[in-house]
Amino acid sequence: MAVRNKISMDDLGLLFQLYLGVSLFILTSTLFYFVLLYLWLAISISFFSIFGILILYIKIRDTISIRRFNYSGAHGSRFRAEIDIERLIDEPIELIGEKKVDLDVKTFKISDYITLKLENNKTKIYVKGEKFMNCMFLMLTIPKHDITIYDEVESIDDAVDILDGSMEHERQTYDITPEEEFMGHCSNIQAWVENNYNTRILHSNISFPLLKQLVNAGDEMAKKVFGEEVVSRYLKGNATVRVFLNLGGFFNYLKKEQLLFLITELIEKENKIDISADIRKLSTDIKNTFTLVNYVDGT
Repeated sequence: MAVRNKISMDDLGLLFQLYLGVSLFILTSTLFYFVLLYLWLAISISFFSIFGILILYIKIRDTISIRRFNYSGAHGSRFRAEIDIERLIDEPIELIGEKKVDLDVKTFKISDYITLKLENNKTKIYVKGEKFMNCMFLMLTIPKHDITIYDEVESIDDAVDILDGSMEHERQTYDITPEEEFMGHCSNIQAWVENNYNTRILHSNISFPLLKQLVNAGDEMAKKVFGEEVVSRYLKGNATVRVFLNLGGFFNYLKKEQLLFLITELIEKENKIDISADIRKLSTDIKNTFTLVNYVDGT
């Protein structure tokens, strides 16, 4: 009986050791399995993240990347001839500088005076809450082999004249959505405001009417720079700008000193160089303006 009990105890010991071994093996295998699973998940996530980024980059580069004249990033008196615009518009919120544009609302407040809204696929400018004008769509195609001809470009108007750019191109030609166009206008006009209404940054048919409207709305900065911009651009701008200023009646808003300075400069130019007949006629128109007569006569 004693021998039989001893064998039974040994058997139990072996069974217990076997149980511990199997349990340890299962536990170790389970831990190893979870480690492998974790590594597999980490590798998979990394792979798909990199793969997704590559696909997104290719998509943006091929379908959204466009080349256009950079008239919102002036540095000094020169403009960069071209810029790559890469924009992902799938996100509901876009960031311009430190300001957010909610594309669901499609409204972007640039200042206390200027707000841009996207209405019926058109970008519209509001001044002090009242609709003022629609933004014109401008796309300039810059051939790389002629890049040196833009060295003397001083404004977006110069670039348009050089390239013979036209307004309201077919948007489909450049694959530009209304939202992208809206973001572009927001960026450009914000840059214009941040540069104290420098009219070289925007096309003259937008910058000067908008600047005049801001003067009427009581914008102190606009009042300060309006006359300076009109005089400077008339004297230094191209013929297109001079014609626009003349026909738009912008000289009627000049102060007496500014108008007399402009006339003096034009007379000096007439005496020094043989200016074209068109410019001579424009200067004559200015000198004969009713406003000037009032200023000179003191009435």
